[in-house]
Amino acid sequence: MTIGTMEKIYRKQAKGMKEYIDQLRSMPVEQAKEISKSNLMKAGIIKEDGTLTDRYPYSRKRRKK
Repeated sequence: MTIGTMEKIYRKQAKGMKEYIDQLRSMPVEQAKEISKSNLMKAGIIKEDGTLTDRYPYSRKRRKK
């Protein structure tokens, strides 16, 4: 891939993330929390109890500092 192609991909991803955040901000807080937690669990980032999964050991190390 060329640098231009990668830049387009990053811009598209950033736009999608911004739209997601804007959507969450427009919702009631409890609904936004519920949706966020559900999406993080689907992505395998957190467990049902809200703790990080083993998939993200480096994030855990950073939090302990």
